[in-house]
Amino acid sequence: MKLDAPEDGLIAVRNTMSMLAEEKHFHDVIRLAKLAVDAQRALLIRSNKKLGDIYLFWVHAIRQVKGIPEATILAEDLLKLDDLSPNLKFWLFTQLLAHYSLSISPARDPLEFAKYCKNLLDELESADDSFKEGFINNLTFALVDNGALDEAATVIPLMSKFLHKHPYPT
Repeated sequence: MKLDAPEDGLIAVRNTMSMLAEEKHFHDVIRLAKLAVDAQRALLIRSNKKLGDIYLFWVHAIRQVKGIPEATILAEDLLKLDDLSPNLKFWLFTQLLAHYSLSISPARDPLEFAKYCKNLLDELESADDSFKEGFINNLTFALVDNGALDEAATVIPLMSKFLHKHPYPT
């Protein structure tokens, strides 16, 4: 098999990680992520819409193996980078919105974090629909759950295109 571009082999890695995560082989996902993400490939992976899933599977596996605090640290560290693909960026924010909203004593104020995320709505168009849907859903939940009903009311209409089409919107 001839690889035409640097990302070709990484697509196979991404797909393998997807299968391993589906089968709950999270230790293997972590090992494969550490092999794939080196200094030379990190930017290519995190900035590519499809390859960014390598980080997504890695954060998910860390959450399953080492717990939510470790996954949160990795997610926060990734969000400090400017060159994330839109899908990866909004998936990370979606996870953190849920985490901070549902935690008994979150590391960040859930309402402040939700308001920060609300300011990202203009950037959301560049993400794929499934990532938009999760982000808008969790943002709405975080705002409502923390009493910011007026702010949530401005976000809810964005969810309307997903209603009766997808099971995720609540």
